[in-house]
Amino acid sequence: MENLPVESTEKEKEFLDMIFALESEKQSLIEESRTRLSQMRKDVEDTHSENEKLKRRVTQLEQQLAQSAAFGGSGPKNREEQEDLLIKAKSLLFEKTKVCKQQESRISALQAQVESLKTVVEVTKDMVNLKTAEMTHMEARWESINLRAKAEKDKCTIFEKKFIIAQGVYDKLRSEYDTQRKIFKDLKESYELKIGVLNKALEAAKQ
Repeated sequence: MENLPVESTEKEKEFLDMIFALESEKQSLIEESRTRLSQMRKDVEDTHSENEKLKRRVTQLEQQLAQSAAFGGSGPKNREEQEDLLIKAKSLLFEKTKVCKQQESRISALQAQVESLKTVVEVTKDMVNLKTAEMTHMEARWESINLRAKAEKDKCTIFEKKFIIAQGVYDKLRSEYDTQRKIFKDLKESYELKIGVLNKALEAAKQ
């Protein structure tokens, strides 16, 4: 029983170490996630910037094609090249927009993952704190039990000492009693012998 509080303390230390490890891991993951988020936001901003440039380019090409069609200032070949360039620009704009949407979705997912991680760590930390409180309460109970057991043991030790002392006193009294009894028996026999002699002497004197 005396070792249980020590074991409880060791388990409590293990729980505290677990808390610190989780906290450190959480901070590391959060920092890593923040770095990734920052880089992804920069990529999204760059993609938005490229999209804006592409939109302006597409608008310019559409305007040029409209002007060429209205005034007939360009030949069929040049117009085909412009249309082909416009199609390529629109296709590239579509791809860039799709990549931007994907990155924004990844950013949202990563942010949700970070929040979920924070929640999980906090819940785990609360559970460990609860378990630590339970261990502390159990340690206090075992300590109380140990104190009561020690008190009972001390009472038994004191009782045993008192019993030994009482047994010694009893043995001395018994020895003294036996001695006095033997003396009394010897005196009685001596007196009886003397009385017998005196009785005989009296009887002899009467005769």
